[in-house]
Amino acid sequence: MPSYVFFELSIIVIRDPDNTTAIEPTQINLFFIANNASHKFDEIKHDSNVNVSFYDQKTTGWASVSGIAKVTQDKELIKKFWSSMFV
Repeated sequence: MPSYVFFELSIIVIRDPDNTTAIEPTQINLFFIANNASHKFDEIKHDSNVNVSFYDQKTTGWASVSGIAKVTQDKELIKKFWSSMFV
């Protein structure tokens, strides 16, 4: 049975056109589906503070997202986000 992990974030920091930094409140959710036999779920139970980083080799661009992970086995959410293209 797959489990569903999501991160809730509450702010985003952006750079305005005049090159100043702006902090904007927002709600962003990232969704991950994994086999619930994975050790990841034990690690999240132990400490739900997580960081996910993304890297693009072509552009060398990257993003790093920190948040609080929550684990659920809600079948409707899994069905909503699951795609066989990820198998």
